[in-house]
Amino acid sequence: MTAAQIKQVAPSTASCTGSNTACRTADQAVTFINQSFEKYGFNTAGEQAALFSLMAFESGNFQYDVNLFPGRPGQGTRNMMMFDFVLPYAIETNPSAVRAIRSDLTAQSTSADVPNDDQKNAIRATVLSDELSFASAAWFLRTKCSPDVAQALQAGTVDGFNTYMGSSCVNAGQDPARLAIYQATLTAMGH
Repeated sequence: MTAAQIKQVAPSTASCTGSNTACRTADQAVTFINQSFEKYGFNTAGEQAALFSLMAFESGNFQYDVNLFPGRPGQGTRNMMMFDFVLPYAIETNPSAVRAIRSDLTAQSTSADVPNDDQKNAIRATVLSDELSFASAAWFLRTKCSPDVAQALQAGTVDGFNTYMGSSCVNAGQDPARLAIYQATLTAMGH
């Protein structure tokens, strides 16, 4: 994926204005997005377009990396994972930072083990670096969804995208706005 393709799909990513420190431009994001594809083995336009479109939709075209509306504690990264997923992602990708917050948390820990909102937000902060925040969507697809979801995405079809958005993966339902970003991304990628 190129920065030009990102800007074609999401023109607002050409620049960041104001004091929003979470905002990332296409030029800033593209390296981290491509690294996530490579790290988690997503090589087809269909897979990459789905991952990109989820991040673009959920982050307001890379304006945000934490949930501000309605402001759920612990929810964040560029694909706005709920804390139920932020916790295992943080434990897997930044274990020493998580241990500094709560030394008793393990790979088997669940969000129920972290009832404190300040701790949820602190754990979320451990995965907000650009490298980890932009990789969370690919991690989620690779580790939390059935392998047939990624296979379905490889064809770059509406059915494949709907499977990804459905209950066997993202659980966001079928949304015309999400689908429009996916289709625009496929077009920008020449698929």
